Amino acid sequence: MKSHHAGGTDGALGQLLEQVEPLPPEAAATVAAAILQRSGLPALPLIRDDRFLGVVSHRDLLAALGAPHRGEGITCRELARPATCLPVTTPAYDALLLLARPEVELLVVVDAAGQYLGVISPSRVVEALEETRRPRVVGGLATPVGVYLTTLDQRGGASDLALVLTGLTMAALHGLAVLLVALAVAVAAPDPQREMLSHLAPSLVSAQAVPAPPPIVGALTVLAFLLLLRLSPLSGYHSGEHQTVHALERGLPLVYEQVAAMPRPHQRCGTNLTVLLLAATWLYRSGADAAGEWAWIAPVGLLLGWRPLGRWMQQHFTTRPATVRQVEAGIRAARQLLGRHQRAPQHRAGRWRRFWNRGMLQVFAGALLGYGGVLLAGRLAGSVLLRMVP
Repeated sequence: MKSHHAGGTDGALGQLLEQVEPLPPEAAATVAAAILQRSGLPALPLIRDDRFLGVVSHRDLLAALGAPHRGEGITCRELARPATCLPVTTPAYDALLLLARPEVELLVVVDAAGQYLGVISPSRVVEALEETRRPRVVGGLATPVGVYLTTLDQRGGASDLALVLTGLTMAALHGLAVLLVALAVAVAAPDPQREMLSHLAPSLVSAQAVPAPPPIVGALTVLAFLLLLRLSPLSGYHSGEHQTVHALERGLPLVYEQVAAMPRPHQRCGTNLTVLLLAATWLYRSGADAAGEWAWIAPVGLLLGWRPLGRWMQQHFTTRPATVRQVEAGIRAARQLLGRHQRAPQHRAGRWRRFWNRGMLQVFAGALLGYGGVLLAGRLAGSVLLRMVP
């Protein structure tokens, strides 16, 4: 029924224009009432041969259809009344002043020749004001207990402790992946204890006391880690974070139905950067340890196609369909962030604060704690297994 032009409240009226399909003057009042109810507008324009004839409003329709002895044969022509008509070149600020008057329900916009172009409603102006007050770029992180969003100058959602918990969780999932792969390989090995040592005691591998695990073990560990990540709450909150950011960037209402319909992958996700770094590392190692003249083809292919691969990784491993609770966590974080941003849209945080608001320092601190615990557990397991080796 209508479509919005993008834009804020600066400049001419074309930025606020709603292209509403007008009614012919002979349209029945009951038809106009039904269309008004669906459109959400306070009035509809009446047009004949692209010429504006007037508007029919909700109030006039209610009065006419609710009055006694008025049948359904009444037409919009009988209810038409004048409305404020503006050329499209009118400054948007003048339109805002007119709409602030209680008697003005709708502004009709025409071109230089007087032909109808569309309307401007108070609700559209409110939407435009909301759009101008939204931050241009929003980043975020998923945590095991919620969603964290930031503009660097402001933040909303999960706490610093939750960000630390993200790092701890990632380290724990990686340690669990290493352990599961080690157990699986050791079960099939002729010497399970020695095989476990080669996975859990890197210092013994460096000292050549036990053989290094084959390269395939590294790939299996990465796969196990990705599968565990997919099963964890992190992947669901990761979806909620991405879908909320999509809704913010598209200027959509922050309601569950809108946010849940957004795609799960996002072009600025850290998964993409991780794929790029892995591709670059693989390319470097393949150049140093090439087993054949074609060894560089796969890493170069990854380096060229890291964005599509990163999107695929997000879709199938680092995110999963979010629950209602996880989507609503993203919505709460976005509303909190928008509230702080709109109360102080010109606020600029200091350099250190902006760095802290990225959240990566907290995640990195949690990962250090987690990997420290994993390393300690590995050493203890290695020392126990070493005593068991004959």
